[in-house]
Amino acid sequence: MKKRTCAGIIALLMAAALLLGCVGGGEGSAALFDFDFSELSSDGLPLGWSIVSYENRYHASCSGGVLTISTTVADDCRLVHIIPVSGSTRYVFEADVQTDLVIGGQGATLSIDNYSIDGSYIYSEGVYGTNDWTHIELAFLTDSKQDTVQLALRLGGYSNQTSGTVRFRNVTVRSSDTANVSFQRLSVRSADDSSSDKSTEQYEGYFSLIFWETVLAAAVLLYGVYRSRERIEQSAMTPKKKWILFVVIVAVGLVIRFSLCATLKGHATDMNCWIAWGNQIADGRLSTFYDGTWYDYPPGYMLVLGGLTLLLRLFGVTSWGGETLIHFCYMLPAFLCDIGCGILVMRFAEEQKRSEATGLLLCGLVILNPAVMYLSGAWGQIDSILTFLLLLAFDAFRKDRRILCGLWFALAVLTKWQALIYGPVLAIAYLATIGTERDSKRRGADACKTALAVIVAVLLIFAVSLPFRGSMSLFWIVERFLSASSGYDYATVEGYNFFALLGANWRNASVDLFNGAGIPGAILQTLNVIGKLLLPTALCTLLIATWQEFRKQQGYYALTALGFTGFTSIIIYIVAYAFPKMESVVWMLYGAMAAIGLLGWMLQHVPWKQLKSFVSGNDTAFYGTFVALASCGVCVSALVLWLICGLFGFSLTYTAFGALMIALSLLGAGWIFFRFAKASRLRAGDPELLYLSAACFMAWVFTFGHYMHERYVFPVLIFLLFVYAASQDRRVLLAMLLLTVSTFLNEMVAMYVVSEGAINAIRGGDRHNLFLAWCSALEVLATLYLTVSVVRRLCAFGKGGEAK
Repeated sequence: MKKRTCAGIIALLMAAALLLGCVGGGEGSAALFDFDFSELSSDGLPLGWSIVSYENRYHASCSGGVLTISTTVADDCRLVHIIPVSGSTRYVFEADVQTDLVIGGQGATLSIDNYSIDGSYIYSEGVYGTNDWTHIELAFLTDSKQDTVQLALRLGGYSNQTSGTVRFRNVTVRSSDTANVSFQRLSVRSADDSSSDKSTEQYEGYFSLIFWETVLAAAVLLYGVYRSRERIEQSAMTPKKKWILFVVIVAVGLVIRFSLCATLKGHATDMNCWIAWGNQIADGRLSTFYDGTWYDYPPGYMLVLGGLTLLLRLFGVTSWGGETLIHFCYMLPAFLCDIGCGILVMRFAEEQKRSEATGLLLCGLVILNPAVMYLSGAWGQIDSILTFLLLLAFDAFRKDRRILCGLWFALAVLTKWQALIYGPVLAIAYLATIGTERDSKRRGADACKTALAVIVAVLLIFAVSLPFRGSMSLFWIVERFLSASSGYDYATVEGYNFFALLGANWRNASVDLFNGAGIPGAILQTLNVIGKLLLPTALCTLLIATWQEFRKQQGYYALTALGFTGFTSIIIYIVAYAFPKMESVVWMLYGAMAAIGLLGWMLQHVPWKQLKSFVSGNDTAFYGTFVALASCGVCVSALVLWLICGLFGFSLTYTAFGALMIALSLLGAGWIFFRFAKASRLRAGDPELLYLSAACFMAWVFTFGHYMHERYVFPVLIFLLFVYAASQDRRVLLAMLLLTVSTFLNEMVAMYVVSEGAINAIRGGDRHNLFLAWCSALEVLATLYLTVSVVRRLCAFGKGGEAK
């Protein structure tokens, strides 16, 4: 009996040990979570799982242990479930999937969707098209701070919408050190972040900080730099002192950027992408990186991320470095290019025989520029790298190195697709300067160099893309660009420009510009925009006039005018803020009054018979006449466009209007080349030709084009510094500083409203809409000011000088 009892105990112990071994994990171990989808809730979905959708036009069902998600419109639709995990542990999330006509975006994937929890998220490789049951895995390494992850059975992805049908079965999660795919590391934001406990009022309170930061930046730039530029530029400075101060500027810029990184920790989405992509490239996953997965960055910068990740691993930064240090390391390439842009503009100023102080001032306006520092230090984006490569291309073209220019431009395209926006301007420059002002025998040589530049650029792009080809077609990179160009089918994506001023932020680009309104609707919408534009114009003009009147000891008249306009502005904002439904009406009334007042001023003060001499001899008269004519022109143009659309029976969508304005922008760039040719200055070596044409073209494309993001205008700021260094035109510098203020404000608001917590608390609220309207109005006005200033200057070409 005792022997039987002992034998039974031993058998139980062996069975328990076997069970514990199964639960303990390791290769071949049993699943920690095995979802058979046998229990369903009242909505017909698996118990404990919930559905999340962007478009809310999906169909989801579960039957026989198979979960089905289907959508006929592009969407990010996912079934999510939270499970407990251990920190710094490897897991494998796996399932069988079957797809029908899955098209675009991220495809059908397994995902860890912790974005709303700790800012981290990753995807498995996407499945596209129509496929029978296929086994897929997502291997991930949890962060030391994580104790839960949110599983997602997903069709689509963040900003990567997908359509089609996907079915999931045999969904499991197990702890294991081995997998058929590389482990992706989850990187969380600070565990001390208590943002979820903040109220809506606290979130809105941060807008006060953003506002005063913008005011401070504007005061420093417009008063400290613009008003003091002549005194600064005339300062005596030796080359040795210049380079000492340059090192100080770089050191200050480094400290500020590191502080911004430590405080804001970068844009959560972008930083997670840099780290995840860098790890994948460093693990040697080049051939499968783009295969079936939608990434909106080309392969050139992926190689940079992979090399940077390998360096961090070599020095052990990924193991002993903290979150701030790791994030800052991924921001370093952009900061190095900030320095590179500063050196290039300083060297360019030296070539133009400007003083040492002028070159240092322009360099400081790059490295210590608030919009530049915020982008590469707080956000962690790489527009500085794109700008640096474009500057190298322009510099090579200016020195008649056409083939080298093509190589630099190809590298810019391989870094960010947005470089292709500048392709038409560069093409015009190449064609317009073939054999210009040279012997006709040189035309053939220039034409051959131009053709070689194109060939070499195309070959470089394909050579870099080949390691990433995998099972895709030879021309996969062309297909990827075409899909990326329409990946954000919105009028504007947090880019505060003319479309944002119309209230079209994140509005589908296929929507009618007039929203189906009749003539009265078109008039009212136009007056709304004019009101938003003219109020800041009136305030700025009045502040300048007040200062001038005080200098003439006529403060009484200045205070009267300022008080009247200030009182009117306060009333407008009180009504708009207190009665949100009346906001549009208030703007319309103000726009109508302002338009009538400007028209009356123009009829009373403009001598029409001497209009040309009137506007050319006086800045105030010129800009006043321009504002009045532009206001009336906008109203007339809106009505004409609406009537044409109604007459021919088609709708003027944001896409159509944006395409029209991009075409007009290209014609404007061509006109710049025409004016340079007429002034006998059209040659590759002209110091400002390419910088000026590219800046004006991109400023108009960003302001009036579609599919624009908040950062696309960034290179314009640096290009205008080169134009100023070549021309010393104060208006170009002023336009650059105004665009800097609007871009800085745009970056801060755009990053803040998508941050954790704030995205639900304040995005789309009254305070956000107010900032959006002001920033958009400032950007549009700055672009119009730049346009008018450049037109005045170019019209002076060939007439004995240039307007200063």
